[in-house]
Amino acid sequence: MALDHTQFVEKGTKRKTDDAAEKAWWAIPKSREDQLPGTIGAIVRHIRERTARIETQRQVSARLYGNLQLQGVQGVGMNRSASSAPALSDRITYNVIQSTIDTLVAKITKSKPRPLHLTNGGNYKQQRKAKLLNRFSDGIFDENRTYQTSGLVFRDACVYGDGFTHVFAQHGRVKHERVLASELYVDDVEGFYGQPRQMHRAKAVDRDVLMQLFPDRERAIKRAQPDQQTDLGLGGGAAVADQVTVIESWHLPSGPDAGDGRHVITIPDVVLYSGEWEYDFFPFARLPYNRPLVGYWSRGLAESLQAIQIEINT
Repeated sequence: MALDHTQFVEKGTKRKTDDAAEKAWWAIPKSREDQLPGTIGAIVRHIRERTARIETQRQVSARLYGNLQLQGVQGVGMNRSASSAPALSDRITYNVIQSTIDTLVAKITKSKPRPLHLTNGGNYKQQRKAKLLNRFSDGIFDENRTYQTSGLVFRDACVYGDGFTHVFAQHGRVKHERVLASELYVDDVEGFYGQPRQMHRAKAVDRDVLMQLFPDRERAIKRAQPDQQTDLGLGGGAAVADQVTVIESWHLPSGPDAGDGRHVITIPDVVLYSGEWEYDFFPFARLPYNRPLVGYWSRGLAESLQAIQIEINT
């Protein structure tokens, strides 16, 4: 009996098309938005598994800098020792990494760069507007403690390789927030040239704060599973904190008229926000320490000095 190879080709093509459609979460229409939490959650878990080696290196760098036995670099794992009383032999006698990074941070953060709005041959009205914009920028920096946050972001770049500041709007105000590199997820294949088209941020957020931000989803947020019971478990196993795993996702538009830019905020099984993303960049001010030859994630000073620290320990 002759085999009809056409049906196998058609089935294989259809399967590949379906897989691509499942990954293209930004193309899911409004009528099927209930699929977004599951689709995005699966993508984040997939990226987390593929980039486990990067997360391991961040954990090693954090241990070397902090001189502590950490269980992780997210949530409570950042400050938790593997044992209640680490032995003195586990400590680094002469921590070159910490002293070098602290010295570099102290020197760099002495300067406080300030955005300045100037006119080019402007009239009195335009010059006055520029002065008011300068006052506005100074007020935003002061309200968000931007210079203090920037110092921590620079230290993150030295330890982890990349430091991030999230710029967003909240309750009608401009906000600056420090973001750990471990909270961000970028596919290593898509970010091969350092310019990914999508990015996801997973964070454990207090339930009451989340209900204030999304009052129309209050009932769904109350029913949401606690963070420590989810498969991501960003906040660790803390029983006191009542937090919910929130994933915020961005997809950059493919072109000026493509219309596929998307910004989505989800919790398990619920979409909190879904809208268009019209910008060709992500809402993060990124400070890389040493950009890689290929790939998205940079190499930190702690990783560069790791071999030297091992020799000193020996």
